[in-house]
Order: sequence, then structure tokens, then C-alpha cells
Amino acid sequence: MGLPLATASEPAAGARFDQRFDRLCRRYESLWWNTSSGPPDLGPPPGRWRQWRTARATRRLIDELAGEVEHYPDEPGQRHSWRERLKTRLQAFGEQRFGWPRGYRDLLFGDEFFDATVEFARQARAFDPSIRPEHVMQALRNVWIMNSLQMLLDRPVAFTPSIFAYSMLYPLTDNLLDDPAVEPAVKTELNGRLGRRLAGERLPPQDLRQRRVWEMIERIEDEFPRPRFPDVWYSLLAIHRGQVASLRQQRSAALPGPAELLRLSVAKGGASVLADGYLVAGELADDEADFSFGYGVFLQLLDDLQDVRADREAGHATLFSTARPPLDRLAGRLDRFMRRVV
Repeated sequence: MGLPLATASEPAAGARFDQRFDRLCRRYESLWWNTSSGPPDLGPPPGRWRQWRTARATRRLIDELAGEVEHYPDEPGQRHSWRERLKTRLQAFGEQRFGWPRGYRDLLFGDEFFDATVEFARQARAFDPSIRPEHVMQALRNVWIMNSLQMLLDRPVAFTPSIFAYSMLYPLTDNLLDDPAVEPAVKTELNGRLGRRLAGERLPPQDLRQRRVWEMIERIEDEFPRPRFPDVWYSLLAIHRGQVASLRQQRSAALPGPAELLRLSVAKGGASVLADGYLVAGELADDEADFSFGYGVFLQLLDDLQDVRADREAGHATLFSTARPPLDRLAGRLDRFMRRVV
């Protein structure tokens, strides 16, 4: 079960964080319900044949890139040409297949962004040689979000121990909690121990998975000591609490209705990127926390839309998986919601 956030440090600071977090939840729930639905202006339709070809090419590219990362040159003199070759390939793919504007080159393929991507993939393989390519890509999405927050918060784009650690917690914990094949008792046991460890309790790991999770938490502790950066730890407890609450979205005799499903997605998604922000900056002003939270909410809702078929098959309830098709109006509302957040 999730722990009260105030257990991480002194109670008054924890209560202030709780109040700010609750205000953000209410703000973005209200923003969603007060956003109109309707078809967004997406330009000319690409057609099903082009969609299918692009999806197939993207899957092939991901597999090929995973192989390229495994063969990252040992010789420093060979690394620059390897990197430039890979950057050129990715740029061409995005521009040809997705119509990326040229400005994306600076955002996605600046040296700092690219170096962070390669270094994360290298460290992830070294940490767990058995990690699957799709899990590397899942974690990389969070690396890119944290790099983008570094840019938005006027900080150098860099790969830090906490970026690695927090991004790796997704394949290490989130996937287990989302897996309908894992017994609820196993999830409850992991949740309980993880919450206590995030709150600062020193617990011995019970198995290999926990030992890896504990190591990630220790890396964050080294960069952000609890007494100096309490909000970092309140934010990590907030995402943990969101993950625990989201278990109600899995197979159940009484699945939540739309209002509760939105509340669960807002809390989990908002907490996720709010934690990103704190792990980038240590501290956040109110407007920085507000945007980080909203950024997380719309990324969570985008993820729910993307996963709608898999969620329906797994009996996982979200705003999108429980809605009656077609989903055009919900997708249109999400488009407008994202624009309002940005």
C-alpha cells in the first residue's frame, strides 16, 4: 500500500507538498472536463497504406538501433563517426516518415541529447544485459522527458545518475505492477516494501529485482540527500502512491467510472513528470511544478490512447479503453487539452 507523503521528512513540509499536489490534481481534472471535444486539425490524412508501412519501418528501425547500440565502438576515435552515422539515419527517418520540421534537429539531435540517449542505452545494457529492447525504449522516453525539462528549466542538458535511476525504475517496477498475470499478493508485497524504502527505511532486498530497485534508489539518494531535497522524495512517494492506486484499474468486479479513471490518470501521470522535474532541479517554483504536472497528465493520457487495444485485451480500465468506439471525440478533447497545457 502507498504511504502518506509526510513520512519522508518533517510533517509540515510533507503536508505542504500534499496540499500543492492535491491542488494540481484538481486543477487538471477541471481543465479536462472543461475542454471541448471535436476533431482536431491534423492536416491531410496519410492513408492506411502509408500508416502500415511507417509502423512496420519504425518497428524494424527500433530493432536495428538496439543492435547498433550493442556494438558501440570501444575505440574513442571510432565513436564520433558511429554517432554521426546514427544521427543522420534517425534524422532522415523522422523527416521522411513523420514529416519532422527541421527544428527537430536541434531539439532531438543536439549533441547533448544524443549523448544522453547513447549513454543511457549503454548503461542500461551494462546494468542488465538481459534487458529487452522495448524496455530500453520505454525507459528512454523518460530520459528524453527529463532532458526536455532540463532545457525548459534553463539547465544544461546532461545525463545524470538520477536520470538513469528513475528511468530504469519504469521497467523494473511499473511493468510488473501493470502485468495482469502477476498475482495481486506479489504486487502488494512489492508496493509495501518499495513505499517504505522510498520513505527512507533501510530494508534488505528480498530478491534480484528488489536489489536492482534498491540500487536505483541509492543512486538518487547520493545525488539528492533526503534532508536537503525533501520534495524530491515526496514526489517519488507521490508517483508510488499513484502506481498503487492505479491497480484499481486492473481486472476487478467493479471497475472505476470515468471520473475516477480520470482522477487516477491525472494523479499518476502528473506525479511521474513532477518527479522528473524535481530530479532535474532539486526544487521547483510553483509555475515549474504546475507545468511539469500538466506535462505528465497529457503524456499519461496519450499513453492510454496509444495502449487502448492492449488495455482492452488485458481488462485494464482507462478513459479510452472503457469508452465506446469511435474515440474521435475523446482524442479531439485530448488534442485541445494538450494545447491548453502547453
